[in-house]
Amino acid sequence: MEIVKRKTYPVLLTVAACLFLIVFAKGKSGLMTAPDLAAVFAGLCGVLAWTATKKVLPVIIAASAGGIIYGASGLFVSNYDLILTAGGAVLFMICAVYLRACGRLDRESLIFLIFAAGFWIGFCYAQYTDTWLRQNDVGDFMPDKFDPHHAGYIDYIRHYGWIPNADVREMDQWYHPPLHHLICAYFMRGYGLVFPSLTRNYEVLQMLTLGYSFLSSVFMFRIVRMFDISEKAETTAALFLAFFPIFIINAGELNNDILSVMLFVMSIYFIFRWFREGYRLRYIVGSAFAVGLGMMTKLSVWLAAVPVGIILLAALIRTRGKEIRLWGQYILFALISFPLGLWFPVRNLIGWGVPPTYIPVPLYDKSLEEYSVFQRLFDFIDNSGYYNIPYYAAWSAVFDDDDYRVHAFWGLLSFVVFALFAILAVVAAAGIVYMMVRAFKTKKNVWETSALVMLVVAELISYTVFCFKFPYPCTMNFRYIIPVTVTFLLGFVTLNDRIGESASFKTISTLLRGAVVIFAVLSAVFYLTLWAYDLWYAQNIV
Repeated sequence: MEIVKRKTYPVLLTVAACLFLIVFAKGKSGLMTAPDLAAVFAGLCGVLAWTATKKVLPVIIAASAGGIIYGASGLFVSNYDLILTAGGAVLFMICAVYLRACGRLDRESLIFLIFAAGFWIGFCYAQYTDTWLRQNDVGDFMPDKFDPHHAGYIDYIRHYGWIPNADVREMDQWYHPPLHHLICAYFMRGYGLVFPSLTRNYEVLQMLTLGYSFLSSVFMFRIVRMFDISEKAETTAALFLAFFPIFIINAGELNNDILSVMLFVMSIYFIFRWFREGYRLRYIVGSAFAVGLGMMTKLSVWLAAVPVGIILLAALIRTRGKEIRLWGQYILFALISFPLGLWFPVRNLIGWGVPPTYIPVPLYDKSLEEYSVFQRLFDFIDNSGYYNIPYYAAWSAVFDDDDYRVHAFWGLLSFVVFALFAILAVVAAAGIVYMMVRAFKTKKNVWETSALVMLVVAELISYTVFCFKFPYPCTMNFRYIIPVTVTFLLGFVTLNDRIGESASFKTISTLLRGAVVIFAVLSAVFYLTLWAYDLWYAQNIV
């Protein structure tokens, strides 16, 4: 059950969990029945019991008891969001306390429990977040016409079986490569056949994005774990990634962002494995497919070519170009990634003269052209207009484009979470510099560290240019640069390890780890209770 260890199969485990939830959770709490609730909690209790005991009988007893208790509660409590969030939190705390009391809470069990809790929070968020709520460019799933956003794109493919043969500049968000939309469309075709009464239940697609988001965090953790960090640093990294709000938010988003992030991160993970493990063919093939399919999801995944390309170059330098098999593998990499990643923009260029870099202007958003370059880059204080790029990037990393100041509790909680994240980000930025200097001094992990640092450089340059070329609030969203998370996190834990080595600064190291713990806990509280904010907002504001 150690989902983060190399010998296990996180993709298969995640697919199994999501398939189970597709059947019983349906992507929306309002569609669940008491037996569905019983099945979901029986599954959760069984997983936690196995984590605690590694024995079959306790699993059967826990699953049966959990199913009966929570299923029965569903007969008397109509608000299933309350049962899922509060009930799940109680079970995770019981499991953690039991493991600690029995002396079984070793590092691997703790990390698994952390990621399992992160998965559960993402699941709960997806269950109470509708397809029209807290989305980016998704639009509406309408039965009588095709919306010009991601929803209509999915619906069109579901109806006709393939992408439209037309100029994408006339269809707003349909300019995106179609992998995500193809997967969603054909999934809904199959789902409608199996569950005819739920044929228009597009909420269930959030179980797919839940899986993508969770795997993005898991593979980021696996990358961080490849480097020389302490056991405490590993736990800190797991805690941050599992409860990082951007992954919780993306669990409920139906656009193509998180699938592209997952493939982006996987391309780096596989190429690092290839570089470290004797240039094994399967890893470079995995990276090639990840890059190609990533670009078939979103063209911005071409930026993965920066870290991947650095590692490919490093292998040539290391072998002085004398290994023939490397050249063959590079050709195979190109033969896989280029057709997958480029067929869609080439098709549009040849067919309709659409530039490969085409992006529609977001006319529905407020223009920020009135603000100076200085204000947009350095004015962190007076940000009432949400024009400052670093400020907005940090805010949207934890709350997307939403503002919760209309309510005292969630407004205060959001401020604390944001402030903690901003502090951690500043420390992480310093950590990146230290990590790079240390790598060159010790001559350890030089190429991998350089690849991750250059990833940040490339992403931030591209992102900043994008923000000025399209001066709108929506273009500043952190969702465009999620892959930099892995470098910032590695920089943070590396620097914190170094600080902790000094007796004079050990307290600072402990405080920084404590800040991550508080950040994770408060993020969990925020997103486990946000369904209540939605109810309050609907009753008092709308």
